[in-house]
Amino acid sequence: ALVHKPPVLLLDEPVSALDPLGRKEVLELIEGLRGSSTVFMSTHILADVERVCDTVGILAKGRLLAEAPRDELVARYAVPAFELQADAGMESALAAWADGLRALSWVDDVRVDGGVARIDVNDVDVAKQRLLPLAAEAGLVLTRYEMVRPSLEDVFVRLVGEGGEGR
Repeated sequence: ALVHKPPVLLLDEPVSALDPLGRKEVLELIEGLRGSSTVFMSTHILADVERVCDTVGILAKGRLLAEAPRDELVARYAVPAFELQADAGMESALAAWADGLRALSWVDDVRVDGGVARIDVNDVDVAKQRLLPLAAEAGLVLTRYEMVRPSLEDVFVRLVGEGGEGR
């Protein structure tokens, strides 16, 4: 397909059946086409999209929900979030602490999975100032605290929904 240097190339799941080395090689080949061919690539592997695509379109049930440069799409739709991981054995204390966060005006959502809490916020500056002190006040011993870099997966989930209904 590349022998005649096509101006447009359509790829459907180009790395779906490849081993890790084959995936790497094909994705590098696609990246190398930047500037010489326009590549339309369909895939459900959003990490591949983040790696090679400049512009992203999100489809659900045959409808185009969003289309924009990758970074713009993430900035527009991703929700700022923080993740905290507590020491082993502190899962119940973490869950209780997380329940208390739900009442705060700058917190949109809190999810706890074992020893990890993910907190979606609507005011990053306040969250940066308050999360660690609140965790310390609760007596939590943390092994990890980070502001999560939003991903295309976050954008996809927000636009399409957990149940796949589309919004």
